[in-house]
Amino acid sequence: MQEINSNNTCSVIVTYNPDDSLINNVRRIASFSYKVIIVDNGSNEVDALFRSLQAEISNLRVVVNASNLGIAKALNIGIKSALEFAPKWIFTFDQDSLPYPEFVSVYNRAILKLQTDSFGLLSCQFSDVFHPVPEDIRVKQKHTIITSGCLHNTEVFSTVGFYNESLFIDCVDFDFSLRVAKAGYKTYRISQYVLLHHLGNPQYRRFLLWNVSSTNHSLMRRYYMSRNHFFLSKLYFGRFPLFIIKKNFFFLLIILQLLYVERNRKEKLKVMWRGFKDSRSIQKQSYI
Repeated sequence: MQEINSNNTCSVIVTYNPDDSLINNVRRIASFSYKVIIVDNGSNEVDALFRSLQAEISNLRVVVNASNLGIAKALNIGIKSALEFAPKWIFTFDQDSLPYPEFVSVYNRAILKLQTDSFGLLSCQFSDVFHPVPEDIRVKQKHTIITSGCLHNTEVFSTVGFYNESLFIDCVDFDFSLRVAKAGYKTYRISQYVLLHHLGNPQYRRFLLWNVSSTNHSLMRRYYMSRNHFFLSKLYFGRFPLFIIKKNFFFLLIILQLLYVERNRKEKLKVMWRGFKDSRSIQKQSYI
């Protein structure tokens, strides 16, 4: 079995208007990567930040897109760049993700527990606050995992292709995970927290004794969340019916949270309805 080390692992980070917290994140990721590829999606005024990172980190490559091409396209650019170095493993990260110091150690312990390096994808739990890492870790098989912190066995790209660029953003990781599963690879998630990561800009509203939260995503994100959700529901219901039913339940819950917590609910519901109608036009085969 090949464990993760700096000779056989590359990492891809997608950025869009990053702040200075990116510096520490890249330092940590570079410590266990043969090559780190940053793919920037048309950010504003980041030249100085990238020059500073390249001067400090020798194993860093930066690819700057002239505009925002979407998370799927950026991931594909980074992954194809990483594949030039023929790694066994490729990690993908969001710009605001910071691996714990124990990150690689925990992943290697997971590989030993699985007793194989022939799985498709492996991820971990994440949180926006630090959690102590226990000695005993658990690994569970999952249908889908998120992109940040995802370890890819590079064999999967020759079998299932790359990320579906027509999705642009949202559900990109779910689509890829399900295609990996359809191809016969197993996907796992480590049950312990070993990644600091933030989701959205949540808002809260009190309901009796509880704080109800909503992610407070922008109109654009709400559009793609809706469009891509319905696309995946139709595409994968026949193969993964229980998963899709569960996903639709949580999608309904997200709408209820939005209605209760957020203010511009009318505008967001309008773009989500438009996303539902546009879901029929997404290309199914745009990832090879």
